[in-house]
Amino acid sequence: MGTIKIYDIAWAVKGAGPSPADNYRMEIYFAGCAKAREGNPCKGCCNPMIWDDRKAKDLFVNDVYDLIKLQAERGLSKYITFVGGEPTDQSGGIVELAKLLKNDGFHIIMFSWHSRDWFESNWTIKYLR
Repeated sequence: MGTIKIYDIAWAVKGAGPSPADNYRMEIYFAGCAKAREGNPCKGCCNPMIWDDRKAKDLFVNDVYDLIKLQAERGLSKYITFVGGEPTDQSGGIVELAKLLKNDGFHIIMFSWHSRDWFESNWTIKYLR
């Protein structure tokens, strides 16, 4: 089981994407952004405080999954938004977590600076098949 660097988890956020639960979603903040650390942050980035992944908790993917699942069992939404920093900087752990969540019926949205072409070139073969 891999690890991921999590800055924070917000359990009930309105405005992090659509959901049938009055648009409330869990929001997971993945720490670190290589693009910003290299001096080229996205214009208007809303989370510059988490560009540095040294400020993050290093957690096992399975532990994060168990925590999310527990919150959903307590009545919170099974709709999750992955944000950062840049979630794709932790691609192996992100995919591992997403597969666990999807197998348990969660809906996932991820915000990234990468283009659709980048995902098709870099993730489709390696992670999604």
